[in-house]
Amino acid sequence: MDLYNDLDKILALVKKHATKILILDFDGTLAPIRTHPQKANITIKTRNLLQKLSKKRGFYIAILSGRKLQDLKAKIKLPNIIYAGNHGIETEIYGKIYTFPISNKIQSSISEIAKKLGKIIAKFDKAFIEDKGSVLALHYRLVHKRNIPKLLIRFDKIIKPYIKNSAVSVTPGKMVYDICPNINWHKGDFAKFVVKMHTTLSKTKPLVIFIGDDKSDENVFEKLKGAICIKVGTCISSTKAKYSLKDTKEVYKFLNLIGGTSNHG
Repeated sequence: MDLYNDLDKILALVKKHATKILILDFDGTLAPIRTHPQKANITIKTRNLLQKLSKKRGFYIAILSGRKLQDLKAKIKLPNIIYAGNHGIETEIYGKIYTFPISNKIQSSISEIAKKLGKIIAKFDKAFIEDKGSVLALHYRLVHKRNIPKLLIRFDKIIKPYIKNSAVSVTPGKMVYDICPNINWHKGDFAKFVVKMHTTLSKTKPLVIFIGDDKSDENVFEKLKGAICIKVGTCISSTKAKYSLKDTKEVYKFLNLIGGTSNHG
């Protein structure tokens, strides 16, 4: 359902709840998707809006992304919010850094995969590997479309044994595959932790809003029971989110409205 069909109802809920938790993805949600991940940035007005929301009484903001923690922080550049990188594996919660433990065996497997993928991508123009520490990403957005099937066959051949021995899992994204450690901790688990933490601190039931655009965000949509879940994009037929917004511009408009910084209607 288009979120604006229920906008008045949602704004009434925002006004009603003393505690509001906004959990937001980065790429495709706050910042438009770009040809290279380093080219993706939020606008100045988006940063200013996030800063304004983070200072409002009762508002708490978490940015939950597949990006590396330090990369995510450098893109947002705001204090007093929660950052979660690598799908929630590495986090900074109000200045304190926490990393989900990864076994040496799994980390060694990820290093092996990085070396093997490095050899095959040399044969595919404009494919590249992003090493995010505990997570690897195979980017193929710029690879010629006729070569993508060949690349993915090679990728599948390398990755299958590691999936079989439970070392890693693969999370598909938009023209990217994230190779993640196979651990019992995902985006949805971190989102639930954030909600539980603020529920305990505020001693009230919060209103939770999650906005994401990618397949990895479906894990959050599924696990955040009772939250307002919003999928960004035009292809939303198979999502678990109740609501949709078309693009990052609509996300900005919605955040601006719930912050009470503009009129609607």
